[in-house]
Amino acid sequence: MWRASTLCKLSGGKAWKYFAVCRLPLTSQEQPTSIAKRSVIGVPALDALIGGGLFDGSTTMVIGISGAGKTVLATQLLLEGAKGGKRGLLISLDEHPSQIIRNAGTLGLDLKAQMDDGMIHILYESPQELDVGAHFARVIQTIEQHHIQRLVIDGVTSYSTALDNQRAYRDFFHALVAYSKCHLMTTFFNYENPEMLGISSYMPEFPVSSIVDNIILLSLVELGSSLHRCIAVVKARGCKHEFDTREFTIGQGGISLVPLDQQATLPALPIESYSSLLSRAPTRLSA
Repeated sequence: MWRASTLCKLSGGKAWKYFAVCRLPLTSQEQPTSIAKRSVIGVPALDALIGGGLFDGSTTMVIGISGAGKTVLATQLLLEGAKGGKRGLLISLDEHPSQIIRNAGTLGLDLKAQMDDGMIHILYESPQELDVGAHFARVIQTIEQHHIQRLVIDGVTSYSTALDNQRAYRDFFHALVAYSKCHLMTTFFNYENPEMLGISSYMPEFPVSSIVDNIILLSLVELGSSLHRCIAVVKARGCKHEFDTREFTIGQGGISLVPLDQQATLPALPIESYSSLLSRAPTRLSA
């Protein structure tokens, strides 16, 4: 039923031999799928935002500036999976495991306990010394050795800066997505967007929207003299997700969505009540 992926037929010499460990089904009809949905982080409001939770085996890109909450979301994803008996792996090129564990602990997220129990693993490698072939092999070896079912790549941008060969960057990403789907791993890719306020484009060096199943945007909004964190789901394949932008906070226990104040919500108007619809900020017409 299975064979070594023909993704390894890429040109470029020995750097591409790592694709031989990526195993894909012989035909597209044989790719496993799942109708089971799981809670993202155990927060019902966030599950509702993304359409009832995540399908097993789905791939999600989380996009936001540094400090928006990507690693916190990823940590909660792994902890929620561990509660349901699903082993998780966090891969980082940016933060050492001890720092990740410390930062999670300040929010009351006990990563260390789950790591001691063998439910969560962290794989760290320095981007200055990254050999993408050996790295991919270690990732696959760790996944298969520990039967990983939830995977987080915390710092996709670091791969782009660490690899001079952009084709290597793209093909590494493609192979990991393919491997994740074929093994029904729920996978999160955290991508750091450089824009401080607002997002005009995401991953401009590598079009991702057609590859991953879900896209979550984390952004900062300036209100008065303070910054507020916001989350929006712009894509969720197979799900009837909400298109609302919701404010969230990060505190003890991790991410919490701010309850909606129905009295403060402006009444919904039809689309023809706005001008400049093709811009990033449509203008509401006066009555």
